Amino acid sequence: MLTKLLMVVCAILALAHRSWWWWGVAFFFILDRLDNWQYYYSRPWRKLHFPLMRLYATCAGIEDGFAEIGGRNYDLKRATSIFLKRVHPDWEDHTINDFIE
Repeated sequence: MLTKLLMVVCAILALAHRSWWWWGVAFFFILDRLDNWQYYYSRPWRKLHFPLMRLYATCAGIEDGFAEIGGRNYDLKRATSIFLKRVHPDWEDHTINDFIE
């Protein structure tokens, strides 16, 4: 919403002042809108895949930090368990363990 408002303001200023600088700013806002449009209207799997991969990377980093502090090796099952607890907060521990196994 804010990006659209800024884009309109820059376009109005560009038309009013006839300055190339405002057209440049408006151009970058248009690029941002096109990027958002491409993200939301491209292939549907992207809407699910990329946010979940960022979440898993966060969970893997958490497990890596705990493993380093605890003096143990990285455990993929623990990282997956942390990930599943965030994706499905209503799942019990035994359900998560059954899913991982």
